[in-house]
Amino acid sequence: MRKALFIIAMITLISCETRKVKYSGLNDLVVGIQQIVLYENGTFYLELGAGGVEGKYQKQNDTVFLDYQIKPEGWPDKLLLTARYIETIHEKDRRKNIKIDRALDNSEITIHAMNKIEEFKKKEKFGADSQLSYTGIADSNMLPILTELINKSADDFKEVALTDKPTESEYQKKIRIGLKRFSEFYNDIDTEDRERICCYYEELMDIVGLESSDGQLNVFMYGFDPTE
Repeated sequence: MRKALFIIAMITLISCETRKVKYSGLNDLVVGIQQIVLYENGTFYLELGAGGVEGKYQKQNDTVFLDYQIKPEGWPDKLLLTARYIETIHEKDRRKNIKIDRALDNSEITIHAMNKIEEFKKKEKFGADSQLSYTGIADSNMLPILTELINKSADDFKEVALTDKPTESEYQKKIRIGLKRFSEFYNDIDTEDRERICCYYEELMDIVGLESSDGQLNVFMYGFDPTE
């Protein structure tokens, strides 16, 4: 029943104007539905029980900030994207928060990737690793900086994984963005630490099933792609 209602609702929305859905979710209620649709053009549709409203949104990491055309009283200003839900956020009274089931392609795979990425973020980084013949970070002052940059890249991968249809090119784009963040510190990173950074990206690639960085890791490591 829920899937049928969701399909009907999506057809109704799409028929109004052509907009490509980026994120969506639906709760099937006894009376009415709770639904959120975030479009790629930066607009949204939100319905909480009866009647829906539209507006524009901005996304920062996993938080979505809503700008209504006409905001109903008591409706949320923010949403939180998680692996399984889109949660409405009421900062003054969190009891009013609503978890809306996300509509995902390959949801089990997505949830698995989310869990693995979170595990990756939590683990200590740039410590000695005998399996990689890595003796640990050369400059301890760089440890918090490089760790933060790697974890930002993990968040970048998570952002792509949470979209309806993650693509290889989108992950590769995030790798390019992530590697550029290291440019400010590149001359302070020795060869072994650069290699360790590449290994971390390869871990993230393995999590989401990405086979190639499109040569970007080689360029970061050597200044050129030796495979070409």
